[in-house]
Order: sequence, then structure tokens, then C-alpha cells
Amino acid sequence: MGSLGFYTVNIANSDWTRSCFTGYNKSYLQHMKIVKDGISPPFSTADRQEARYAFGIKQDDFVVMNVGRLSPQKGQATLVSAMSQVDGRLVIAGEGELRPDLEHQIANAGLQDRVTLLGEIPRTRVGLLFRAADVFAFSSRWETFGLALIEAAANGLPLVATGLDVSREVLGAYAESALFVEPGDSGGFAEALNRLRNNPALRASMSANSLRTADLYTIKRHTDRLLEVFGQE
Repeated sequence: MGSLGFYTVNIANSDWTRSCFTGYNKSYLQHMKIVKDGISPPFSTADRQEARYAFGIKQDDFVVMNVGRLSPQKGQATLVSAMSQVDGRLVIAGEGELRPDLEHQIANAGLQDRVTLLGEIPRTRVGLLFRAADVFAFSSRWETFGLALIEAAANGLPLVATGLDVSREVLGAYAESALFVEPGDSGGFAEALNRLRNNPALRASMSANSLRTADLYTIKRHTDRLLEVFGQE
């Protein structure tokens, strides 16, 4: 339908997504525009102490956070493996088909006291969890954009992320907000997390870059670009 001109415009949410269509014919591609996602991230006004108390997290823990469907795509098994080498706590919000496997992995590694699967939680609680965390770990094996990455950045968290082309693209000029790791590399995640755990100054610097990154993906920027695209058609 796109090739036959039934659509006025086809929208890709990133340069990487558009690159996946390079084999399509010209009549399809000439109607494709890029409009990067905009977010309205979950926030909380609670302070760190209140947020940690809400989740039963010790005040002096080094807390690694992940949000996403429990699935092979999201790569949480890599994070669980990494925590065997990190003195800290991993908290994962999300539900999915991989939960039984992750629970088995956690039990076999003896990480029950250091890895918590929260399940699906309300968006307001996600904002609270951002306040409780020290670092956001983005372990996806593939994405078309990575909204959770930008939501974490908007909350000022330093990032440890799989070095996907799209991850590097969306972080753009402020890629210093993240330490990049190969997908599935638990040792690489452990090394990056330990580096941040032992270097509060680095965390602070990366946090500042995260906040700058989030400014690139506001709802206003997104809607302005949509209106610009519609006006061109």
C-alpha cells in the first residue's frame, strides 16, 4: 500500500529504522520521513530516601535499574549474570514470558537478595524507581528507538547501554551519558557497572549529559516535527 501511494507519508522513528527499508522501491521510500519519538517521562517528586524506602531498598545500596518486558529481546538475563560480579542490587520492572527462566537463573546464582523482579508496576511507580536508582542498565539486543533509555536520561540517570546503532543515534551529541557494552556481554556490563559504582564523580558527569539528551526528545519537539512533515505533504 505504501508503494502504491495509498499513504501520504510513511514515518520512521529513527535513522536506523529507516535504514531497514533500503531494499524497498523508490515509490515507497520517497514518502518516508523521519520523526524521532518524543516522551513524557514518568517523574516523581519523592527524594531518594523516600523512593528507596518505598521499594525496600537499603539506603547505601548501589542500585541498578532496568525497565522492560521480560523477553530475550530486552536481554535481562545478561544483567542477572553481570550482578554476580557487581556489589549492588538490580531491580527490574516489567513482566513477560522470560520470568520463569529469570527466576531460575537468579536462584541458581544465589542472587535472590540482590536481584528483584518487580513485575508490572504503574507508571507513577516507575518514576519513583528512577528516583531510587543510581544507574539505568539498557540491555536490549535490538530496538527501533529505545524509549526507556530516554526516559532514564530524562530522570538524570547515568546509562550503561548495549552499543546498538540506534542507541548511539538517539544519544547523539551527548553519548557521554552512557557507557556502551556489546549485547549479551555480561562481563562488559559488570565492568561498566563497577566503574560507575566506584566513581561518583563520573556518575555525576554522565547524569548531566543525560539531562541534556532528554531535551532533544520532548513532546513539543516531536509534535513540531510531525506538523512540519504534514505541512510538506
